[in-house]
Amino acid sequence: DFDGHETTGTSWNSTSGRTSITSPAYDLDGDPSTFNSTELDRIRNSWAVVAEDFAPWNVNVTTIDPGTDALRRVGSGDTQWGVRVIITGEDWNNCGCGGFAYLGSFDDTADEPVYVFNKSFSGVSEAISHEVGHALLLAHDGTKSGATYYRGHDTTGTPGWAPIMGASYYEPVTHWSRQEYFDADNTDQDDTVIIGSLTNGNNFGLRADDHGDTPAAATALTEQQVSEPGVIETRSDVDVFSFETSGGDVSFVVEVAAIGPNLDAEVVLRDSAGSVIAGDNLPDALGAGFDAQVPAGSYTVSVTGVGVGSPSANPPSGYTDYGSLGQYTLLGYIGGIGEPPPPPPPPEDVDPPAAPANVVAIDSGGDVTVSWSGNTEPDL
Repeated sequence: DFDGHETTGTSWNSTSGRTSITSPAYDLDGDPSTFNSTELDRIRNSWAVVAEDFAPWNVNVTTIDPGTDALRRVGSGDTQWGVRVIITGEDWNNCGCGGFAYLGSFDDTADEPVYVFNKSFSGVSEAISHEVGHALLLAHDGTKSGATYYRGHDTTGTPGWAPIMGASYYEPVTHWSRQEYFDADNTDQDDTVIIGSLTNGNNFGLRADDHGDTPAAATALTEQQVSEPGVIETRSDVDVFSFETSGGDVSFVVEVAAIGPNLDAEVVLRDSAGSVIAGDNLPDALGAGFDAQVPAGSYTVSVTGVGVGSPSANPPSGYTDYGSLGQYTLLGYIGGIGEPPPPPPPPEDVDPPAAPANVVAIDSGGDVTVSWSGNTEPDL
Protein backbone atom coordinates (compact mmCIF):
# COMPACT_ATOMS: atom_id res chain seq x y z
CA ASP A 1 0.00 0.00 0.00
CA PHE A 2 2.03 2.96 -1.34
CA ASP A 3 -0.66 5.63 -1.68
CA GLY A 4 -1.32 6.42 1.98
CA HIS A 5 -3.66 4.88 4.54
CA GLU A 6 -5.57 5.67 7.70
CA THR A 7 -5.41 2.88 10.28
CA THR A 8 -8.30 2.46 12.70
CA GLY A 9 -9.66 -0.30 14.92
CA THR A 10 -6.39 -2.26 15.17
CA SER A 11 -3.92 -3.27 17.85
CA TRP A 12 -1.72 -0.39 16.71
CA ASN A 13 -4.49 2.01 17.70
CA SER A 14 -5.25 0.44 21.08
CA THR A 15 -1.61 0.12 22.17
CA SER A 16 -0.65 3.64 20.99
CA GLY A 17 -3.80 5.33 22.30
CA ARG A 18 -4.45 6.79 18.85
CA THR A 19 -7.94 6.46 17.46
CA SER A 20 -6.57 7.02 13.97
CA ILE A 21 -3.05 6.68 12.54
CA THR A 22 -2.58 8.61 9.31
CA SER A 23 0.21 7.43 7.01
CA PRO A 24 1.01 9.68 4.03
CA ALA A 25 1.83 8.21 0.64
CA TYR A 26 5.29 6.98 -0.29
CA ASP A 27 7.14 10.08 -1.48
CA LEU A 28 10.61 10.88 -2.84
CA ASP A 29 10.13 14.33 -4.40
CA GLY A 30 8.22 16.21 -1.72
CA ASP A 31 4.90 15.90 -3.54
CA PRO A 32 2.83 13.10 -1.93
CA SER A 33 -0.19 13.91 -4.11
CA THR A 34 1.23 12.14 -7.17
CA PHE A 35 3.90 9.60 -8.14
CA ASN A 36 6.65 10.69 -10.52
CA SER A 37 8.39 8.23 -12.87
CA THR A 38 11.11 7.37 -10.34
CA GLU A 39 8.52 6.62 -7.66
CA LEU A 40 6.47 4.50 -10.06
CA ASP A 41 9.57 2.50 -11.01
CA ARG A 42 10.38 2.01 -7.32
CA ILE A 43 6.84 0.79 -6.62
CA ARG A 44 6.76 -1.54 -9.63
CA ASN A 45 10.20 -3.02 -8.95
CA SER A 46 9.54 -3.44 -5.23
CA TRP A 47 6.37 -5.34 -6.09
CA ALA A 48 8.41 -7.58 -8.41
CA VAL A 49 10.89 -8.42 -5.63
CA VAL A 50 8.12 -9.31 -3.16
CA ALA A 51 6.17 -11.28 -5.78
CA GLU A 52 9.32 -13.31 -6.44
CA ASP A 53 9.84 -13.90 -2.71
CA PHE A 54 6.33 -15.38 -2.47
CA ALA A 55 6.23 -17.02 -5.93
CA PRO A 56 6.26 -20.62 -4.57
CA TRP A 57 3.01 -20.16 -2.63
CA ASN A 58 -0.65 -19.92 -3.53
CA VAL A 59 -0.97 -16.29 -2.44
CA ASN A 60 -1.62 -13.02 -4.24
CA VAL A 61 0.91 -10.19 -3.95
CA THR A 62 -0.68 -7.01 -5.28
CA THR A 63 -0.66 -3.21 -5.18
CA ILE A 64 -4.42 -3.22 -5.80
CA ASP A 65 -6.30 -2.69 -2.53
CA PRO A 66 -8.65 -5.69 -2.16
CA GLY A 67 -10.67 -3.99 0.58
CA THR A 68 -10.74 -4.49 4.33
CA ASP A 69 -12.84 -7.67 4.28
CA ALA A 70 -10.27 -9.43 2.12
CA LEU A 71 -7.51 -8.61 4.62
CA ARG A 72 -9.07 -9.76 7.89
CA ARG A 73 -10.13 -13.19 9.07
CA VAL A 74 -13.53 -13.06 10.72
CA GLY A 75 -14.13 -16.75 11.42
CA SER A 76 -13.56 -20.36 10.44
CA GLY A 77 -15.75 -19.97 7.35
CA ASP A 78 -13.70 -17.08 5.96
CA THR A 79 -11.86 -18.05 2.79
CA GLN A 80 -9.80 -14.91 2.14
CA TRP A 81 -7.52 -12.91 4.41
CA GLY A 82 -4.07 -11.36 4.39
CA VAL A 83 -1.97 -8.41 5.44
CA ARG A 84 -1.59 -4.81 4.31
CA VAL A 85 1.94 -3.38 4.08
CA ILE A 86 1.89 0.40 4.51
CA ILE A 87 4.96 1.95 2.86
CA THR A 88 5.24 5.50 4.17
CA GLY A 89 7.80 8.04 5.33
CA GLU A 90 5.87 8.73 8.54
CA ASP A 91 7.50 6.79 11.39
CA TRP A 92 4.55 7.52 13.68
CA ASN A 93 5.94 5.49 16.60
CA ASN A 94 9.44 7.02 16.37
CA CYS A 95 11.06 3.60 16.30
CA GLY A 96 14.02 4.73 14.21
CA CYS A 97 13.70 1.46 12.32
CA GLY A 98 12.97 0.30 8.79
CA GLY A 99 9.56 -1.04 9.77
CA PHE A 100 7.64 -3.11 12.29
CA ALA A 101 4.91 -5.73 12.54
CA TYR A 102 2.88 -7.74 15.03
CA LEU A 103 4.14 -11.31 15.08
CA GLY A 104 1.53 -13.68 13.65
CA SER A 105 -0.91 -10.94 12.64
CA PHE A 106 -1.61 -12.35 9.17
CA ASP A 107 -4.90 -13.92 10.32
CA ASP A 108 -6.06 -11.17 12.71
CA THR A 109 -9.74 -10.24 12.78
CA ALA A 110 -8.86 -6.61 11.94
CA ASP A 111 -7.10 -5.14 8.91
CA GLU A 112 -3.88 -5.25 10.98
CA PRO A 113 -1.16 -3.69 8.81
CA VAL A 114 2.61 -3.92 8.99
CA TYR A 115 4.68 -0.81 8.33
CA VAL A 116 7.74 0.01 6.20
CA PHE A 117 9.46 3.39 6.62
CA ASN A 118 12.43 2.93 4.25
CA LYS A 119 12.64 4.80 0.94
CA SER A 120 15.44 3.18 -1.09
CA PHE A 121 14.66 0.37 -3.50
CA SER A 122 16.39 -2.37 -1.50
CA GLY A 123 15.19 -0.82 1.75
CA VAL A 124 11.56 -0.87 0.65
CA SER A 125 11.47 -4.22 -1.16
CA GLU A 126 13.43 -6.21 1.40
CA ALA A 127 11.61 -4.67 4.36
CA ILE A 128 8.21 -5.51 2.86
CA SER A 129 8.99 -9.22 2.73
CA HIS A 130 10.72 -9.05 6.13
CA GLU A 131 7.76 -7.43 7.90
CA VAL A 132 5.26 -9.73 6.18
CA GLY A 133 7.49 -12.57 7.38
CA HIS A 134 6.84 -11.43 10.96
CA ALA A 135 3.09 -11.36 10.27
CA LEU A 136 3.51 -14.97 9.10
CA LEU A 137 5.14 -15.95 12.45
CA LEU A 138 8.80 -15.68 11.40
CA ALA A 139 11.41 -14.42 13.87
CA HIS A 140 14.72 -12.71 13.12
CA ASP A 141 17.75 -14.47 11.70
CA GLY A 142 20.79 -13.46 13.69
CA THR A 143 24.01 -14.98 15.03
CA LYS A 144 25.08 -16.71 18.22
CA SER A 145 27.79 -14.10 18.58
CA GLY A 146 25.16 -11.45 19.27
CA ALA A 147 23.88 -9.95 15.99
CA THR A 148 20.09 -9.63 16.01
CA TYR A 149 20.07 -9.32 12.22
CA TYR A 150 22.51 -11.33 10.12
CA ARG A 151 23.78 -9.04 7.34
CA GLY A 152 24.95 -11.88 5.09
CA HIS A 153 28.27 -12.64 3.46
CA ASP A 154 30.00 -11.89 0.18
CA THR A 155 32.81 -14.10 -1.13
CA THR A 156 34.70 -13.90 -4.42
CA GLY A 157 33.38 -16.45 -6.91
CA THR A 158 29.87 -16.75 -5.46
CA PRO A 159 27.03 -14.22 -5.28
CA GLY A 160 26.67 -12.32 -2.01
CA TRP A 161 23.83 -13.68 0.12
CA ALA A 162 21.68 -12.71 3.12
CA PRO A 163 18.51 -14.07 4.75
CA ILE A 164 15.29 -12.09 4.29
CA MET A 165 14.62 -12.29 8.04
CA GLY A 166 18.05 -10.84 8.76
CA ALA A 167 19.31 -7.52 7.35
CA SER A 168 19.06 -8.34 3.65
CA TYR A 169 19.64 -4.86 2.23
CA TYR A 170 23.29 -5.29 1.32
CA GLU A 171 23.60 -8.47 -0.78
CA PRO A 172 22.29 -9.24 -4.30
CA VAL A 173 20.77 -12.64 -3.44
CA THR A 174 18.30 -12.89 -0.55
CA HIS A 175 16.36 -15.99 0.48
CA TRP A 176 13.99 -17.40 3.02
CA SER A 177 16.27 -19.39 5.26
CA ARG A 178 16.58 -22.42 7.48
CA GLN A 179 19.61 -20.73 9.06
CA GLU A 180 22.07 -22.95 7.22
CA TYR A 181 24.83 -20.37 7.62
CA PHE A 182 27.78 -20.12 9.98
CA ASP A 183 27.00 -19.06 13.56
CA ALA A 184 23.22 -19.00 13.00
CA ASP A 185 21.18 -18.50 16.17
CA ASN A 186 17.72 -19.62 15.04
CA THR A 187 18.26 -23.07 13.56
CA ASP A 188 14.85 -24.42 14.65
CA GLN A 189 12.95 -22.05 12.33
CA ASP A 190 11.98 -23.46 8.94
CA ASP A 191 10.83 -20.36 7.03
CA THR A 192 9.21 -21.98 4.00
CA VAL A 193 7.23 -24.50 6.07
CA ILE A 194 5.95 -21.80 8.43
CA ILE A 195 4.99 -19.44 5.60
CA GLY A 196 2.85 -22.00 3.80
CA SER A 197 1.44 -23.78 6.84
CA LEU A 198 -2.23 -24.70 6.57
CA THR A 199 -2.60 -24.98 10.36
CA ASN A 200 -0.98 -21.92 11.97
CA GLY A 201 -3.31 -19.21 10.66
CA ASN A 202 -1.49 -18.43 7.42
CA ASN A 203 -3.51 -21.12 5.64
CA PHE A 204 -2.04 -20.95 2.17
CA GLY A 205 0.01 -23.80 0.77
CA LEU A 206 2.25 -24.11 -2.23
CA ARG A 207 0.98 -23.24 -5.68
CA ALA A 208 0.23 -26.25 -7.88
CA ASP A 209 3.35 -27.76 -9.43
CA ASP A 210 3.38 -26.50 -13.01
CA HIS A 211 5.67 -29.16 -14.57
CA GLY A 212 6.10 -32.82 -13.69
CA ASP A 213 9.18 -33.99 -11.80
CA THR A 214 9.86 -37.19 -13.78
CA PRO A 215 10.26 -38.13 -17.46
CA ALA A 216 6.87 -39.85 -17.35
CA ALA A 217 5.18 -36.65 -16.13
CA ALA A 218 7.28 -34.27 -18.23
CA THR A 219 5.91 -31.34 -20.20
CA ALA A 220 6.24 -32.23 -23.90
CA LEU A 221 8.09 -29.79 -26.15
CA THR A 222 6.79 -30.04 -29.72
CA GLU A 223 8.03 -26.84 -31.33
CA GLN A 224 11.47 -25.93 -32.58
CA GLN A 225 11.50 -22.67 -30.66
CA VAL A 226 10.91 -23.13 -26.91
CA SER A 227 9.60 -20.58 -24.40
CA GLU A 228 8.19 -22.19 -21.25
CA PRO A 229 7.56 -20.30 -17.98
CA GLY A 230 7.90 -22.15 -14.71
CA VAL A 231 8.30 -21.91 -10.95
CA ILE A 232 10.50 -23.95 -8.63
CA GLU A 233 8.33 -24.25 -5.51
CA THR A 234 10.51 -26.37 -3.18
CA ARG A 235 14.13 -27.41 -2.87
CA SER A 236 13.12 -30.89 -4.14
CA ASP A 237 11.15 -29.61 -7.14
CA VAL A 238 12.58 -30.61 -10.53
CA ASP A 239 10.69 -29.38 -13.62
CA VAL A 240 11.12 -31.87 -16.46
CA PHE A 241 10.50 -31.26 -20.19
CA SER A 242 10.69 -33.89 -22.95
CA PHE A 243 11.20 -33.86 -26.71
CA GLU A 244 12.05 -36.07 -29.66
CA THR A 245 14.37 -35.04 -32.45
CA SER A 246 15.78 -36.43 -35.67
CA GLY A 247 19.10 -34.99 -34.56
CA GLY A 248 20.87 -31.66 -34.69
CA ASP A 249 21.75 -28.67 -32.60
CA VAL A 250 19.97 -28.33 -29.26
CA SER A 251 20.36 -25.28 -27.04
CA PHE A 252 18.60 -24.14 -23.86
CA VAL A 253 18.84 -21.12 -21.58
CA VAL A 254 17.13 -20.65 -18.21
CA GLU A 255 16.35 -17.00 -17.53
CA VAL A 256 15.52 -16.24 -13.89
CA ALA A 257 13.40 -13.31 -12.69
CA ALA A 258 14.67 -10.02 -14.09
CA ILE A 259 14.27 -8.18 -10.76
CA GLY A 260 15.13 -9.66 -7.37
CA PRO A 261 15.64 -13.28 -8.49
CA ASN A 262 15.75 -15.95 -5.79
CA LEU A 263 16.27 -18.97 -8.05
CA ASP A 264 19.79 -20.17 -8.82
CA ALA A 265 18.99 -22.48 -11.73
CA GLU A 266 20.58 -25.65 -13.02
CA VAL A 267 19.58 -27.07 -16.40
CA VAL A 268 20.47 -30.61 -17.53
CA LEU A 269 19.95 -32.50 -20.81
CA ARG A 270 19.56 -36.30 -20.57
CA ASP A 271 18.99 -39.03 -23.15
CA SER A 272 16.30 -41.72 -22.93
CA ALA A 273 18.55 -43.85 -20.70
CA GLY A 274 18.92 -41.00 -18.22
CA SER A 275 22.55 -40.31 -19.06
CA VAL A 276 23.63 -36.67 -18.83
CA ILE A 277 24.44 -35.21 -22.26
CA ALA A 278 24.95 -31.55 -21.29
CA GLY A 279 24.19 -29.15 -18.47
CA ASP A 280 25.10 -25.93 -16.76
CA ASN A 281 25.27 -24.47 -13.27
CA LEU A 282 27.60 -21.48 -13.23
CA PRO A 283 28.87 -20.71 -9.70
CA ASP A 284 28.86 -16.95 -10.27
CA ALA A 285 25.52 -16.57 -12.12
CA LEU A 286 21.90 -17.44 -11.36
CA GLY A 287 20.82 -18.35 -14.89
CA ALA A 288 22.05 -21.36 -16.85
CA GLY A 289 22.37 -22.63 -20.41
CA PHE A 290 24.06 -25.03 -22.81
CA ASP A 291 24.45 -25.92 -26.49
CA ALA A 292 24.85 -29.50 -27.72
CA GLN A 293 24.79 -31.63 -30.85
CA VAL A 294 22.61 -34.73 -30.42
CA PRO A 295 21.71 -37.74 -32.57
CA ALA A 296 18.13 -38.77 -33.25
CA GLY A 297 16.29 -39.87 -30.11
CA SER A 298 14.20 -38.94 -27.10
CA TYR A 299 15.53 -36.48 -24.52
CA THR A 300 14.57 -34.63 -21.36
CA VAL A 301 15.59 -31.22 -20.08
CA SER A 302 15.28 -30.58 -16.33
CA VAL A 303 15.34 -27.34 -14.37
CA THR A 304 15.89 -27.15 -10.62
CA GLY A 305 17.23 -24.82 -7.96
CA VAL A 306 20.74 -25.29 -6.58
CA GLY A 307 23.05 -23.80 -4.02
CA VAL A 308 26.65 -22.71 -4.26
CA GLY A 309 29.60 -22.36 -1.93
CA SER A 310 29.76 -23.39 1.73
CA PRO A 311 27.50 -21.16 3.87
CA SER A 312 28.09 -23.17 7.06
CA ALA A 313 31.88 -22.93 6.80
CA ASN A 314 34.00 -20.32 8.56
CA PRO A 315 34.21 -18.00 6.72
CA PRO A 316 30.90 -18.68 4.97
CA SER A 317 30.26 -18.43 1.23
CA GLY A 318 27.19 -18.80 -0.95
CA TYR A 319 23.97 -20.50 0.10
CA THR A 320 22.21 -23.88 0.08
CA ASP A 321 19.39 -24.81 -2.28
CA TYR A 322 16.85 -24.27 0.54
CA GLY A 323 15.72 -20.81 -0.60
CA SER A 324 16.75 -21.19 -4.24
CA LEU A 325 13.13 -21.01 -5.37
CA GLY A 326 11.22 -18.84 -7.81
CA GLN A 327 10.24 -18.00 -11.34
CA TYR A 328 12.09 -18.79 -14.55
CA THR A 329 11.64 -19.02 -18.32
CA LEU A 330 13.10 -21.91 -20.28
CA LEU A 331 14.15 -20.69 -23.72
CA GLY A 332 15.49 -23.08 -26.32
CA TYR A 333 16.03 -24.27 -29.85
CA ILE A 334 15.58 -27.92 -30.85
CA GLY A 335 17.06 -28.92 -34.19
CA GLY A 336 15.34 -31.80 -35.95
CA ILE A 337 11.88 -31.03 -34.61
CA GLY A 338 8.94 -29.30 -36.31
CA GLU A 339 9.73 -26.98 -39.21
CA PRO A 340 13.29 -26.82 -40.53
CA PRO A 341 15.33 -23.82 -39.48
CA PRO A 342 15.20 -20.78 -41.74
CA PRO A 343 17.77 -20.69 -44.55
CA PRO A 344 21.00 -18.84 -43.85
CA PRO A 345 21.07 -15.21 -44.92
CA PRO A 346 22.53 -14.44 -48.35
CA PRO A 347 26.23 -13.60 -48.44
CA GLU A 348 27.13 -10.03 -47.66
CA ASP A 349 27.15 -7.71 -50.69
CA VAL A 350 30.69 -6.36 -50.96
CA ASP A 351 30.41 -4.79 -54.45
CA PRO A 352 29.89 -1.02 -54.43
CA PRO A 353 27.13 0.40 -56.64
CA ALA A 354 28.08 1.90 -59.97
CA ALA A 355 28.64 5.63 -60.13
CA PRO A 356 25.47 7.57 -61.09
CA ALA A 357 25.15 8.41 -64.81
CA ASN A 358 24.24 11.64 -66.60
CA VAL A 359 24.99 13.87 -63.64
CA VAL A 360 24.00 17.50 -64.24
CA ALA A 361 24.64 20.39 -61.88
CA ILE A 362 22.97 23.77 -62.52
CA ASP A 363 24.14 26.85 -60.64
CA SER A 364 21.25 29.26 -60.14
CA GLY A 365 23.17 32.05 -58.48
CA GLY A 366 24.04 30.43 -55.16
CA ASP A 367 21.72 27.40 -55.21
CA VAL A 368 23.01 24.31 -57.04
CA THR A 369 20.54 21.77 -58.40
CA VAL A 370 21.95 18.30 -59.04
CA SER A 371 20.21 15.59 -61.11
CA TRP A 372 21.23 12.18 -62.42
CA SER A 373 19.85 9.02 -64.03
CA GLY A 374 18.47 6.43 -61.59
CA ASN A 375 20.61 3.37 -60.89
CA THR A 376 18.92 0.12 -62.00
CA GLU A 377 20.99 -2.40 -60.00
CA PRO A 378 18.54 -4.84 -58.37
CA ASP A 379 20.48 -5.08 -55.07
CA LEU A 380 20.97 -1.34 -54.57
